[in-house]
Amino acid sequence: MCRLLIASLAALCAIAVARSASAADLPLPVKAPPLPPAYSWSGFYLGIEGGGAWGRTQYTAADPGFPAFLGLPITNPFNVSGGLLGGTVGYNWQFSNWIVGAEGDLSWVSKSGTNNDILPFTPAWTNTTKEMWLGTGRLRLGFTPADRWLVYATGGFAVAGVEATVDAAATGAGIFSQTQTRWGWTVGGGVEAAINRNWSLKAEYLYVDLQNGTYFSPDIVSAGQTIITRTVTLNNNILRAGINYKFDWVH
Repeated sequence: MCRLLIASLAALCAIAVARSASAADLPLPVKAPPLPPAYSWSGFYLGIEGGGAWGRTQYTAADPGFPAFLGLPITNPFNVSGGLLGGTVGYNWQFSNWIVGAEGDLSWVSKSGTNNDILPFTPAWTNTTKEMWLGTGRLRLGFTPADRWLVYATGGFAVAGVEATVDAAATGAGIFSQTQTRWGWTVGGGVEAAINRNWSLKAEYLYVDLQNGTYFSPDIVSAGQTIITRTVTLNNNILRAGINYKFDWVH
């Protein structure tokens, strides 16, 4: 009986050892490498931007001292176009796939256009609108359709330096210019792609509408001729690209 019991225990021990050896031969489970963290848009950034601008402008008589002409167009609407180059500063806050941000920019602009007076004014005179600089302050609201990609809408205020020139030299009256700071609003949208942890590229469109400016008030009288007070309208369509550098102050 004792011999049978001892033999049974020996057999059980042999089976246990065999199973342990078989388990030791099995490969250990391999852990998958951790996924890289999703890109974060949160943080402060600086950038440069540049592109093209085009729009429309028109001169309209605005001197109540000449009631017969008040509100009459001095020119037909005409095109203005050129380029711009400047800098950008902004900050983003990311909430899941949504981004809320504030952005400002200031650009040198070389946008201008020229057109002649129309009757009953003096067709020999020319009028030039020139935009010399442009700044905007905007909010941005966007979402991330994929990691490192941002699609956004933007809108806010705009301010620009705009010069109006009347060239009446053809009739001996001379050339007169006046520059004003013009305020308005802007709206648009764009797409931005992060190329690494700090750098991103963007492309955006902005529409800018500046409030009417009143120029040459009071009237200018020269060589017996009058350059009357006028309002000047101006809008912008801007298509530009930029590169931003995001600082690692927020992770």
